[in-house]
Amino acid sequence: MPADNLDRLQSAYKAAVEEWIAAIKQEVELASVNHSVAEVDTWEAAHFKEDEMRDRAAIKSIPACGSRERTSAPLCVLPRVHQV
Repeated sequence: MPADNLDRLQSAYKAAVEEWIAAIKQEVELASVNHSVAEVDTWEAAHFKEDEMRDRAAIKSIPACGSRERTSAPLCVLPRVHQV
């Protein structure tokens, strides 16, 4: 894989992880206070956003995971399968 393509993938992955971290921080902030029903709805929405950001970060990591030998590859994060 060319270095510029790998740099682009790494940049996209880092951006996705930063979005995930921001979503986690928002969810933690909402979880740290007493809640009305409306606030619980906001907290739930933050949880779903964090979940989405985690999946985006995982998806961004997949191309980089497949670009190295199994023995030297870093731990790869795979997206979770949501069950309904």
